[in-house]
This record gives sequence, structure tokens and C-alpha cells, in this order.
Amino acid sequence: MLAEAVLVHNAIATNKSAYDAARASTIALKNANKHGCKVINDAGAAIVKLFPNNPEKWTGYGFEKTMDVIPDRVAPDKVENGPYESG
Repeated sequence: MLAEAVLVHNAIATNKSAYDAARASTIALKNANKHGCKVINDAGAAIVKLFPNNPEKWTGYGFEKTMDVIPDRVAPDKVENGPYESG
């Protein structure tokens, strides 16, 4: 019985270690992604400032050009038979 208790204890400890490692890894990934996004956004802003109104130059540095003009948005259809529809 003692051997089984030790096995259960070791399995719990291994599971907790794996959980802690996964949590730390997720936090590190989130922080790296946040930092990477800031660096890329700052670089994009610098390129736009250096070459205003020159989308071809921006794409040459690896940035994608978005639409020149944003189209008007159309309101979506009314939801029918929804839970909050009033008669």
C-alpha cells in the first residue's frame, strides 16, 4: 500500500510541475507576442513617417497596405425570433 501511495504522490507532483511549466510558458508566449507586436507597430509607424503617402515603399519594407477608402458599412439584418425580441 505504501508503494501505491508513493506512486500517486509522484504522479500528482509530476502533474503539478507540468501544469506550472505550461502556465509559465503561456505567460512567456503572451509577453513575447505583446513585445513583438509593439516592435512591429513602432517600425510601421516609423516607415510611414519616413515615407508618407508612399504605399509602394511601405510594402517594400514588408508592410501590407490596407484599403485606400473604407467602404460604407451596411447595417445587418434584424434578428428574428431572438430571445429578446419584443412583439
